[in-house]
Amino acid sequence: MYHRGSSISLQGSYTLMYARAYGGIISGALGGPQAPRSIDADETWGPGEWGPSANDERHRVVLSGVFSLPGNIQLSPILQLASARPYTATQGQDLNADGLNNDLWIDPATGKSVSVNSLRGSSTYNLDTRVSKYFKWGAGKSLGLFAELYDITNRANFGNYYVGNARATNFRQPFSLQLGLPTSRQLQLGARFSF
Repeated sequence: MYHRGSSISLQGSYTLMYARAYGGIISGALGGPQAPRSIDADETWGPGEWGPSANDERHRVVLSGVFSLPGNIQLSPILQLASARPYTATQGQDLNADGLNNDLWIDPATGKSVSVNSLRGSSTYNLDTRVSKYFKWGAGKSLGLFAELYDITNRANFGNYYVGNARATNFRQPFSLQLGLPTSRQLQLGARFSF
């Protein structure tokens, strides 16, 4: 979606995604050809190994605009919304005696082992904007002052950075912020001289 007017320009996009893979990793997604890696080394193609990929972000919406205001001021906000990404829950102990503590979590409610990336973290929400003021003089000379505000709502976006070890005291709790998004409210000031 795109709209442009004399003093306003709007753009929006929506992405619907569905990605599943063995071991939760799409071959080649980490920078080159790779064979699928299973959680359970004893059962590479087992039923619990097929599940959402780590980047299975079902819905993503991005809205942005450029608003030309009186006094040569320009406002450029961008809003990003995304549904929760999955993460894998493990039992935190070696249930099958293969020497690895990465066996898939056994859900106490069902008594059955869950599949890879069966839990979801939290949705992400981020609002940034840029405010610019332009001063023009002479032939082709201008000075632009700007302020960029990141994570205006100061929301903590954890994405799928959640503890998946069922034996940990902080099981299903976030441990880091989502990469690629601001970690806190920020302000950046700048200037640009064109001649």
